[in-house]
Amino acid sequence: MKKYQSINIKTTAAIFALLIIFAVKSFAQSSPIIVQMEVAFGENAEKIEQATINFEMGGNKISKTPKNLKIEGNNLSFSADFQGAEIRFSGNLDENKLGGTLEVVEKGKKVASGTWSLTQSGGGGSESIAGIWKGAFNAQQIPAQQADLNYDVRVARPAYTKKHPKALFDEAHNNVHTASGLYKPFADLIANDGYIVVPNKEKFQASTLKGFDVLVIVNAAGPRGQRANPAFTDEECDAVRDWVKSGGSLLFIADHAPLGAAAEILAKRFGVEMSKAYTDDVSSKDRVLGDIIFSRENKLLADSPITRGRNQSERVSQVVTFTGQS
Repeated sequence: MKKYQSINIKTTAAIFALLIIFAVKSFAQSSPIIVQMEVAFGENAEKIEQATINFEMGGNKISKTPKNLKIEGNNLSFSADFQGAEIRFSGNLDENKLGGTLEVVEKGKKVASGTWSLTQSGGGGSESIAGIWKGAFNAQQIPAQQADLNYDVRVARPAYTKKHPKALFDEAHNNVHTASGLYKPFADLIANDGYIVVPNKEKFQASTLKGFDVLVIVNAAGPRGQRANPAFTDEECDAVRDWVKSGGSLLFIADHAPLGAAAEILAKRFGVEMSKAYTDDVSSKDRVLGDIIFSRENKLLADSPITRGRNQSERVSQVVTFTGQS
């Protein structure tokens, strides 16, 4: 790959014009959105606030100021508001091509994702990002999540055949995932492994947790319309912390924003910080889903009793996620 001159955002790239022509009216549809796109970078402006983004749809033009424009070396990212949604672009410069991935966020929820690709059509030359870039991006609505009820959850050699540990599955904190809903395959899997799964409908306190070996909390959230608000009270967090100190095992899962913020109050009891945002991988093999691959090969999958399993048939070599938080 050709080496390019780094871009200093304090002195260059402040004139930033983006023309987007929407072929459809909304991101909320199953068919892909194909969008023509033109970007112009200039070298003479002094302030990044002078950058503008122009949207055009149905003959109407809307001008916006880009947000969070960052350029570091050959990598750049920026976002723009449009009709109640925020479009977040991230990508890099590779010879005379500029592109990467994008996601569309509405009310804190990722509703669509896609890719964008531009080719330099005039301006600063192959060693500069300055000039005019033309191309397109595509975005497709992310379908509503559904549990895979056809997934084979049978366990050939259950771990618990005589003594059956009890797992309390939290459903009392506006949880996005429940034992009978999106996490049913998981609940059925551990039940087949010998666990007794009990849904929890109460606030956490010592008496609620007493007698259970495992507590499962998946995507607890604040009330409707305030999902980022703390999902737990201080008293509940203290009760869970004390229960773990006494020997209980906690499986605590918090997805991307706004769920990290909702879970933060409990995570801090265990010295864990939530990023409260999104994690993506621009080198993903699937540029639409923006998945992140954790494998033994890329050294992102840690070796532990869980990934090692009891034998070779249970050994985990790769885990794939789509977005998330760190």
